[in-house]
Amino acid sequence: MKKILGLALIVLILLFASVKFNEYQRSTVFTRLDGNTVLEVEITELKSMLDILYQDEYNTKSTYEEIIDEFGPNILYNNLIQAEAQHMNALERIYTRYELQIPNMDARTPNLPDNLLDTYTLGKEAEEANIALYDKYLDEDLPEDIRFTFERLMNASYHHLDAFNQAIANDGNLDSFYMMRQGGMRGRNFRSRP
Repeated sequence: MKKILGLALIVLILLFASVKFNEYQRSTVFTRLDGNTVLEVEITELKSMLDILYQDEYNTKSTYEEIIDEFGPNILYNNLIQAEAQHMNALERIYTRYELQIPNMDARTPNLPDNLLDTYTLGKEAEEANIALYDKYLDEDLPEDIRFTFERLMNASYHHLDAFNQAIANDGNLDSFYMMRQGGMRGRNFRSRP
């Protein structure tokens, strides 16, 4: 009987220790860098970053969808809507990997300009704001997989910004954008941070 009680006590202690360890793991994200260094990022900070970025990507996608609803199909916005959805998917993979809840989003979109040409300036400003967010968060100590994803998403936003700048410079003529999509965009270099 004493042996059974002793075994039961040991099992309870191990179970309690396991639960406490799992709670600790959930409260802190660990990743190994260079096989030695352990980098800690508080889950609440990571969740806050992700939520802000996810909301920004969602708002941008919603704005581009509203522009198409208002002004009709447009190759630039059609492509960017798909790209923004891919950005959201990349962030969703981080949420899933770190067992974080993906937030429900309500679109916060600006009032649209009266003409299509002015929407390109709106898009340019949205992409500049997006780049600034990623740039800010890349100054933080991040796990390597998150840093890689943020850098890729920021680089994609630079491509979006280039497309808007080109559309603005050409008074809304998207012929050059179409040609860039056909041959050049995939071959562009990855932009590094200054």
